[in-house]
Amino acid sequence: MQQQPLISASGLVRSYRASRAGLLRRGPEVRAVDGVSFAIRAGEAFGLVGESGSGKTTVGRMVSATLRPDAGTVALLGEPFAEPMPLARRAKVQAVFQDSLGALNPRLRIGRQLEEPLIVHGIGAAERRVRIDGLLADVGLPRSLLLRYPGEVSGGQRQRVLLARALALRPDLLVCDEPVSALDVSVQAQVVNLLADLKTRHALTLLFISHDLRVVRHLCDRVAVLFAGRIVESGAVAEVIGSPAHPYTRALIRALPADRPGPRRTAARAIAAAPDLATQDLATQDLAIPDRATPDGAGCAFAARCAAATPTCRRSAPVLRSLSAGHEAACHLVAAR
Repeated sequence: MQQQPLISASGLVRSYRASRAGLLRRGPEVRAVDGVSFAIRAGEAFGLVGESGSGKTTVGRMVSATLRPDAGTVALLGEPFAEPMPLARRAKVQAVFQDSLGALNPRLRIGRQLEEPLIVHGIGAAERRVRIDGLLADVGLPRSLLLRYPGEVSGGQRQRVLLARALALRPDLLVCDEPVSALDVSVQAQVVNLLADLKTRHALTLLFISHDLRVVRHLCDRVAVLFAGRIVESGAVAEVIGSPAHPYTRALIRALPADRPGPRRTAARAIAAAPDLATQDLATQDLAIPDRATPDGAGCAFAARCAAATPTCRRSAPVLRSLSAGHEAACHLVAAR
């Protein structure tokens, strides 16, 4: 019997109204997330990757119940999120954000900010002290840090504080939105290793949002690749990174820095050099994020950047199709081979 997913997202859609210059001028509606579905099993680390603007953070906010979807549902153990969400249920899903300084109140001491969620959930003073001591030990921070303000500690220490605060209510799911991208490389490695250790020690389930496939490869069990608000490929990390099927996934992998010294290639440069299914080069004339205000059914969002695109690609949007057990890709050419 297959285990019920801890968290499942079904058909998530979220649109925003683009702004324009001038007073009272409203731009077109932009669909940031367009029918995203996935499921995460208990104890699993699930990666969500893509360029800036692909919709990763919006998906993370909907899964962490800090943003309502326009359509679709998020369910915890089969029970859809609903408003207002009971405190006990909200405690099951916690988030760790990219901007550690912005996520903490600069006017409150760190100790108070670790204690606050425990107070809100009615945990007594004695239990709060015990739990905070345990949290500090878990994330490797000294107790003296409790008396300091966020601006008085390093970025790595602040990110550990965010982790401790997220773990305070003993959640089942941790949504990590680019938690290491603002840190130095050496500190990134420390925080990623800490996350892996905490996942094992506390039987955590992770939704790990990142643009860096190196980190995802190290930490995650499965991964979904997001482009223009849609999942274009998903599967086990080893299979997606080792045998990528979608041209966009291949481009992201080619954007990884080489082991030898040299300038790091951007995703756009890698896209220009990545081979398509016919071993030709991808088109270089349009390397921007595609127009997100195009109507439904306008075709594959990646077609303008893919030299192998056919009239079918421009006419109809591909759906995720199974390539092997657990490995899916949304590409007309992949499905046809």
